[in-house]
Amino acid sequence: MSFFVQRDAAGHVCGLYALFQEGIAEELLEEDNPEVLSFLNPQNELPPITRRQLRLTLVRSGISLSSVEAAIASMPNGLAKEEAKIEWADASTFNRNHPTLLLIAAALGLTEEQVDAMWAEAVTA
Repeated sequence: MSFFVQRDAAGHVCGLYALFQEGIAEELLEEDNPEVLSFLNPQNELPPITRRQLRLTLVRSGISLSSVEAAIASMPNGLAKEEAKIEWADASTFNRNHPTLLLIAAALGLTEEQVDAMWAEAVTA
């Protein structure tokens, strides 16, 4: 299935239509497009993903697993760093808004929008 998408001023999908809407929704995207998936599953409702899904999506997005480990290693010493090392090494599932995941994403220089798009891709990986 495809949708005609409406975009807000920042370029984010803010509406989906089954039919062409002249001047409103003229761009056609497939239902498995990460932007469509992100719109259909808002950030606070994105499902957890498995370790495999996370790692596959990172690699497919050009982020090596060693760069994640390096980002964690470069974090300041303390509880957050120790928790990040444990989460990365031992977690079997990951939640989009988990504080440790947000720290690692920031250490990798990823924006919220990038993480959302990658998360939407990971759900189907």
